[in-house]
Amino acid sequence: MEKIEIGNIIKKYRKKRGYTLKEVAEMIDLSLDFLVDIEKNISRPSYENLFKLMYALNIPNNEFFDF
Repeated sequence: MEKIEIGNIIKKYRKKRGYTLKEVAEMIDLSLDFLVDIEKNISRPSYENLFKLMYALNIPNNEFFDF
């Protein structure tokens, strides 16, 4: 099974949607530093924060979950 780089996917969609890191952090009530760490694949979001990011950035489920 291939390791998913969550941060790369989040960064790709954030840029595709035209949002700054600060805008996304404020949208989902997450610290800017933590979001930066997520995008750098240093930290991983909780499932709750992952779902918030997916909703805010309109990321399809199949980017993260193999159904």
